[in-house]
Amino acid sequence: MKKIKVKTYLEKDKPMFTKRFYFILIGVGLALLMVGSILQFGSGDKEDAVSNGVVKYGDYTFNNVNGKWILDFNGEPVSFDYLPSDLSGLYTENLLFGNKVYIAVDPKDNINNYFIQRIKAILQYKGILAVNACIKEEGCGDMPIVGCNEGKDVIFIKKGIEGKIYKDGSCLVFEGDNEGLIKGIDLLYYKLLGVL
Repeated sequence: MKKIKVKTYLEKDKPMFTKRFYFILIGVGLALLMVGSILQFGSGDKEDAVSNGVVKYGDYTFNNVNGKWILDFNGEPVSFDYLPSDLSGLYTENLLFGNKVYIAVDPKDNINNYFIQRIKAILQYKGILAVNACIKEEGCGDMPIVGCNEGKDVIFIKKGIEGKIYKDGSCLVFEGDNEGLIKGIDLLYYKLLGVL
């Protein structure tokens, strides 16, 4: 009997995904992107029209993400609770600040730090130094005390029932409950970014 030689090959570990798989995946992704673009383009471009969580306001597009309105501003996402159209008539004057603004509170009002930090963020983005301050000395600690009649730029955050914004001497006063203060701060952002 003749012996038959059997060659044995060690199977190489084959990759789980091949090049072909990746080409197909990229192709499907591009096709979905094109279909989505066509649907977006055909949705119309009415001013302030809501379509699938997207709102156009002038030259700006807002996307609703988890209940917040997101504006892509110079490549940076900026979050808002309210659209510009929701804030019309709240405060109509232009906002002009020097290079330093005091963000003042009355210590007894127990203002949420979120409001102060949000105002500081937009001022610092615009290159304005934002300094925490108080209107009254009692309970203020070592923060500066400022008033509305000193000629300094002051944003005064004040607890109140009705949300409103008004000038009091050199102070720009944001008065209201939490919702009113959020509206006022959104308006400040829109004005400083040039949306309104």
